Amino acid sequence: MDIDLVKLKHILAIARTLSFSRAAEELNITQPALSRSIASVEQRFGIRIFDRDRSGVAITPVGALVVAEAEALVGSARTLGHNLRLYAKGEAGTLTVGMGPLVASMILPELGSRFLTTTPRLQIRASIKPPGVLLKEVMDDAIELAVCATEHVDLPETVVAFPVGEVVFESFVRSGHPLAGCEELTEADLEDYPIARIGDAHSAMPAHKGGAFICDNYHILRDVVLRSDCLWHTSPGFAAPQVAEGQLVQLRVADMPPPRSALAIIRKRGRTPSPAAKLAAEQIRAMLASG
Repeated sequence: MDIDLVKLKHILAIARTLSFSRAAEELNITQPALSRSIASVEQRFGIRIFDRDRSGVAITPVGALVVAEAEALVGSARTLGHNLRLYAKGEAGTLTVGMGPLVASMILPELGSRFLTTTPRLQIRASIKPPGVLLKEVMDDAIELAVCATEHVDLPETVVAFPVGEVVFESFVRSGHPLAGCEELTEADLEDYPIARIGDAHSAMPAHKGGAFICDNYHILRDVVLRSDCLWHTSPGFAAPQVAEGQLVQLRVADMPPPRSALAIIRKRGRTPSPAAKLAAEQIRAMLASG
């Protein structure tokens, strides 16, 4: 017979009250039942936990060791129960999520702040990688879910993808750029200027013959564009604060339709998502739907 938490709680109740009768009342069981519970432990392990005589109950030296370990085990079980309730609500544990560079720049700061405000016990680990790398991380169980462009990656049968919208790439320059304010631009007008782009340039993006500043961090790309004559193809939503402040200007290029990239949430097939991952997927859908 292995000792269980119920018997440990019986031991602790007696140690706390130094009375079988008061402990039985506290535990809402009969005193004979409590006595049998303690006796079963003592007989099973050949020890004496409590001495009883007319003067009352005393904890034996061995009993003191048992009580100390019982307190630790019952405390750990209580903590586990508390944490399990938090895990079930997505309020604790670890959330592993992957995103492409632009999606991460658009929604990850807001997503992280929402979670850490409402669920401060949750640990969030974000992987910012190109779609192909994120797909491998999902398949390797390194991350629970990924949010990225999917039309140019081959999705194996081992993953499932849930569409969550698309990103439209418009052209932007700094407010003092030579092209800012031009009414009738063509793609040829852009060729004399360098472009700021990520290293894993999306195949839907227009080709560019000029120079380039290549970086996988959209915040850095934005800062470079604000300080140079670089062109920048990015989401209007991400550029909106700088457009509103008059720092960036959107270009209208007549012969270059804005490229579009479909986005999806990718999960490994057959894996039960954690409650935190479910909440994250809901938040991501809402955030991308709102632009």
